[in-house]
Amino acid sequence: MRNYFYILFLFVGFTSCDDGDIIINNFDFEDATLTSCKKAGKAKVLYIINNDDIFETISLQATNTAFSEEADVLSTNTSSDIRFDLSTSNKLTYRTYDGTVPPNYFCSDIPPSNPKVNEEFISVGGTVVINTIAEFNSTDKDGDGVPDAEELDEDTDGDGIMNVDDNDDDGDNILTSTEIANFNEDAVNEDGYRDTDEDGTANYLDDDDDNDTVKTKREVSEESQDPTAPENRNADGLANYLNPLIKDEFTGEIAIVPNVISVTYRSSIIIQNLQLQNQNGSGEVISFETYDLGDFISATTLITSPTPANTDN
Repeated sequence: MRNYFYILFLFVGFTSCDDGDIIINNFDFEDATLTSCKKAGKAKVLYIINNDDIFETISLQATNTAFSEEADVLSTNTSSDIRFDLSTSNKLTYRTYDGTVPPNYFCSDIPPSNPKVNEEFISVGGTVVINTIAEFNSTDKDGDGVPDAEELDEDTDGDGIMNVDDNDDDGDNILTSTEIANFNEDAVNEDGYRDTDEDGTANYLDDDDDNDTVKTKREVSEESQDPTAPENRNADGLANYLNPLIKDEFTGEIAIVPNVISVTYRSSIIIQNLQLQNQNGSGEVISFETYDLGDFISATTLITSPTPANTDN
């Protein structure tokens, strides 16, 4: 990471402990990824533990209404930065220790008595700026098995969700990922996708996969929405919506399968005009014009697109 600093002390400063040991203050956690713990209310602790060359940690404890309620997600807001000043309740802390720092050091309800803190710097000024971006599968955003390059600028079922973001491209209540799976070794179209009725349109884009004049969505139980469920298959195990000899049709309103895709949120944390004061009583202050604390990568979560009302009964 790149940290820009100005006067007061060298970026790498050497200070002595009471026992004569030399402690290195480098504040440099190159390419480290932040970990998170959630405290009472909306308070979060973001931290990095280094046990390699020196036993050290850096942590940001903060409370902000813009933070996600999820313990392993910092923010899902990709439209604007989160900004707040460091204070007694929102503070950055750097420490060195006399031994290995355990992984649960910041997450325990009662902080462990060991290792002993040799040196501690706490923020006395600075502004935290958090920028968040959403990261999807780089080649298949909706994870339906069809590359994004083949789905751009198309909305096959006209539901207002582009195919690149739609996990049911033809709106027949069978997920695209299910329709392109070809366990029965059915015929395929010229693009290599399963085409059960051999009409040239791949199943995942065909609203009547077996061409029996009954829409696929009407051949899938509205209770289970599962083509593999017993009520949706014949004695040979073939799903009704793939069997042209079965025209059993479910009546009534059909519940549309929710459009859910996976996303990871990456939050970069920059601290402007950071000032850290040594807590040994010396009054030593180290200042950074811009300090890059690192990135927090959330656990993969799910987002659901608004589902339009079903008008095709």
